[in-house]
Amino acid sequence: MRQASGGAFLTAAAYTAPAAGQWGTAGRDSIIGPNQLSLNAALSRTFRLRDPFHLDVRLDATNLLNLGVFTAWNTTVNSTTFGLPVAANPMRSVQVTGRLRF
Repeated sequence: MRQASGGAFLTAAAYTAPAAGQWGTAGRDSIIGPNQLSLNAALSRTFRLRDPFHLDVRLDATNLLNLGVFTAWNTTVNSTTFGLPVAANPMRSVQVTGRLRF
């Protein structure tokens, strides 16, 4: 979806609020949500130590590419932030886990 002027992704001039007690004329799915791309990955390895011991190491990453992923657009027509993202999902997160088995 292309970005309109003023940083908004929707144009307020294309929408008007319906009269009180009336339904609007916007069609179903006339506003679609933002694109979402998130890459999650995991790596794990088991190291054999002396006979009864094993070391398991695991690395987990969410949103590995660290792309900004927005949840939805503000669709309140009379709002000054109409067409702007409401909120963003969390950014990259990496977790390392170690476990000693015996």
